[in-house]
Amino acid sequence: MGNLQNAFWVWIQKNPWGCYIKVANRSNHQFDCSEGKYHNDNAVVMYNAHNGGNQWFVVNPDRTISPTHSPKMVWGMKGNEMVLKPHGSKDQLVFKDLLPTHHNENTMKMTLRSHPGKGVCLANKDK
Repeated sequence: MGNLQNAFWVWIQKNPWGCYIKVANRSNHQFDCSEGKYHNDNAVVMYNAHNGGNQWFVVNPDRTISPTHSPKMVWGMKGNEMVLKPHGSKDQLVFKDLLPTHHNENTMKMTLRSHPGKGVCLANKDK
């Protein structure tokens, strides 16, 4: 997490089984639940696009993001690391510009409503 000026732009690619959240300027990279695991505090990382189930997500109506295979978990923060947290957790991330995935595909900036002035960015850009 860092300054919203450095936040990633992403492309939501919809599929029947879920959505890939691809980094707009690196189409061969997308977000991934580390090692295909969905437990509390498991890392959410940027990884090569292999299109496996651990890269399928949904943007919920409340603008949180859940793994398709674990809808009760959402992206959250633990220190400076993006991880999975239970939906409703005080550490969950709520996005400002991402639209729920029933909307059309779009390029959107990963700015945070839950952390004003912050966005999801590379660790070496900001903390």
